[in-house]
Amino acid sequence: MNSMKRIGWLFGSLGLVFAAIGALAGAQEPAFDQAWQKVQSARATARGQWSNPKLTQDELKKVTADLEALKAFCLRPEIRNLKAADGSQLVYFQRNDILVDLIICYGKLGDRERVVTSAEELRDSLTGEDSWIIKENKLSMFSFYANRIASMPEVIALLPDPRITKVIGDLRRRDPDWMLAGIPYPGGDTDKITAGDRIAGLSMIWSEAKYNFANWDLVSGLDWDGTYRQFIPRVAKEQSRYEYYDLLREFMALLKDAHTDLGLPESLRNSMEVRIPLPIRRVQDHVVIWREPSPSLAKFGFRAGDVIETIDGVPAIEYGQRKWGKLVSSSTPQGHDVNLYTYMLLRGPKTKKVVLGVEHADGTKQAITVRRDKPLSGVMTPPFEFKILADGTAYFAFNTCNNDVPALSFERLLPEIRKAGRLIIDVRLNEGGNSGVGASILSHLVDRDLKVGKWETRNYRPSFRAWDRASDRYGEEETLFASADKFTGPVAVICGPRTFSAAEDFLCYYRASGRGKLVGMPTGGSTGQPMRFNLPGGGWARICTKRDRNADGTEFVGVGFVPDIRADSTVEDIRAGRDPALAAAQRVVNGG
Repeated sequence: MNSMKRIGWLFGSLGLVFAAIGALAGAQEPAFDQAWQKVQSARATARGQWSNPKLTQDELKKVTADLEALKAFCLRPEIRNLKAADGSQLVYFQRNDILVDLIICYGKLGDRERVVTSAEELRDSLTGEDSWIIKENKLSMFSFYANRIASMPEVIALLPDPRITKVIGDLRRRDPDWMLAGIPYPGGDTDKITAGDRIAGLSMIWSEAKYNFANWDLVSGLDWDGTYRQFIPRVAKEQSRYEYYDLLREFMALLKDAHTDLGLPESLRNSMEVRIPLPIRRVQDHVVIWREPSPSLAKFGFRAGDVIETIDGVPAIEYGQRKWGKLVSSSTPQGHDVNLYTYMLLRGPKTKKVVLGVEHADGTKQAITVRRDKPLSGVMTPPFEFKILADGTAYFAFNTCNNDVPALSFERLLPEIRKAGRLIIDVRLNEGGNSGVGASILSHLVDRDLKVGKWETRNYRPSFRAWDRASDRYGEEETLFASADKFTGPVAVICGPRTFSAAEDFLCYYRASGRGKLVGMPTGGSTGQPMRFNLPGGGWARICTKRDRNADGTEFVGVGFVPDIRADSTVEDIRAGRDPALAAAQRVVNGG
């Protein structure tokens, strides 16, 4: 399909959307869901057009006119008054994001006056009497929109213009903490960063950690300011963007916190760190394929129980330490091993083949060459797995806290679990997400509301520092509310080093409930609330701002949850298909 035909199709599609919107607006009582979907669809179509670098000026003018019409649609009284289930006027408020699109489009057209008037209209909408930002006390959103405007290349090209500067200033003044929001770097994912940009990125990490990091007591021997000074000349010297990001990772790894780390720009991730998705982990002093790989990898000859002995001729453990050891952000030794040997070990440049020296279960050895420039699929882990084991025990693998599927499914499966009479919950592959998902599951296992955890964050007061007064902390207790729909039989939970973040919050609540034994191996030992910010060149970093503890005040961050019954697999267990941790959990719920 040539570009002109494709663009014509896009305009035709947008025309259909607007025709549907017109019909909707003519209805006596337009439904919120319909209006929302139509506006979202029209915006997505327009965005797909104006982001096309080959779009002509006439075509861009057409897109801009369509966006103006979409904005007018949101302002119609019958549309403006539509409300979502929570009572918010989300369709009407889409006007603000449409105005953002219009600022970009008018900037691309070089229409300074319409950029200014659109920016002023956006400011007036955000600060008006019916502003959702003010109603919901989301004052940081003023800085979000101000920084969004300030970072647009289309706007930067028109500066200096006092009218645009005034709009940005008017929005920021509404946010008492606007300086904390930071100004995102324009240009996005690009190699065009200067020595000054590189120093600024390092400085952002140093500053955000200095004032917001929750776990300084766990790295009390670290001279953060001195280390920062040592890294300045290292990042200032001429280097590739990838080398620069490696230095930033090394800097952040010194904080020894798995919720304080760095994300590469997408282009670097897709070119320099393409991962061969073999299901591997460290078992004692071996790197082992611990379950059957995907068909695309099995065709190379890989099987569960294979030991990866060498990588490009270097012993696998040594290779990992040498290549990635200084770049891993982790809170515990077991968490370090997961990050290094499960996720980072087989990363490398897309153009570079890798030779893996493998020992198979029958003792034979093979050198397997794998290319990274062809798509290789991994083994997908489902949100949950449920089955009745051979001894009649209900088994529920709770594999993610990133969505509500495990919690909703657990509730649906309660009749079968009650019928089984005993339950094993497996969180060995759960790397976190939203702690409310685990709390929802556990609410069905307790008979009363419980205090299950504590959290705190730093409460920095500049005047206290000037008066040489110690800073204090703000904290709260966490409560688990019992559900009326309960399972009262024996329970055991299996955990391991990949149990992380919100899954550890689940274990925190489970331990406080006294509901049953914990079986397996120590967990990753890291949870909290990370704060994310952008870096020059298109990457991002995050700093952990929240410290969590058990209900009795004891620590698990930097330690991990230590099981009541330790059980792990050897290479021989994996090759034989044995699961010692599951067997131990079965003995627990059966009274052994």
